[in-house]
Amino acid sequence: MAEEQERIAASVLLENNVKRIVEENKNKARGYRSLAQLAEAIEMSAPSLTHALKHNPSLSTIQKIADALNVSVASLFYDERQIEGYISVGGCVTRFHTEEELQNALMTERIHITNKR
Repeated sequence: MAEEQERIAASVLLENNVKRIVEENKNKARGYRSLAQLAEAIEMSAPSLTHALKHNPSLSTIQKIADALNVSVASLFYDERQIEGYISVGGCVTRFHTEEELQNALMTERIHITNKR
C-alpha cells in the first residue's frame, strides 16, 4: 500500500513538474510550447507521453524528458512542498520535514509564549 502511494506521489510530482517546466520555458528559444511539442522532440506521441507521465514511465523515458527539458532527472521529482530542517525556539530544538510541521512548531511556540504572559 505504501509503495503504491509512493508511486502515485512520484507520478504526480513527475507530471506536475514536467508541465511546470514546459510552462515556465515556453517563451524561451529552446522551450517547448506544449507537451505535444515535447513528445515530438523525444519521439513519442502526445497521448503516450501523457500516459507515461500519469503512470509508470521507464527510466529511459524519464531521461529523454529530462534531456529534452535540459534539467536533471532529480529535478523532475522535486517536491517544493517538502522541506527539512531544524528550528530552535525558546531553547527547544525541533526537526521538521514539511512546511506544515514547521508551521505547527511555530504555532506551538506562539501558544507557549502567549500562555507565559
